[in-house]
Amino acid sequence: LEAKKMQAAIAATEHIASSLSRFDLASAEAVLSDAALPSPLHDALKRILTNLEMYRPYLPDALFAQLHSESLSPSELQSRSAPGTTTGVAALVFTDIQGSTATWE
Repeated sequence: LEAKKMQAAIAATEHIASSLSRFDLASAEAVLSDAALPSPLHDALKRILTNLEMYRPYLPDALFAQLHSESLSPSELQSRSAPGTTTGVAALVFTDIQGSTATWE
């Protein structure tokens, strides 16, 4: 019985981690709310989920399109784009540290 509980906890944790890595926060929350996880693990995953929910509005929507289509090749992404447009990848650095400009110069 304990082995089955452990296997179920491992499977739930894998699903939650995978969902969080893709920013599929609704899926992660659904599994987390139903999973029977040890309290420290549940609390840590809930904290990560909450932090990602708070951070989500500050990220560009284009990032999430890439996360959900990560299995597509660049040519497949291009073929799904509107005619006459191009696709690309951009990286942004967010900082709220005062006086950190010198770090990036």
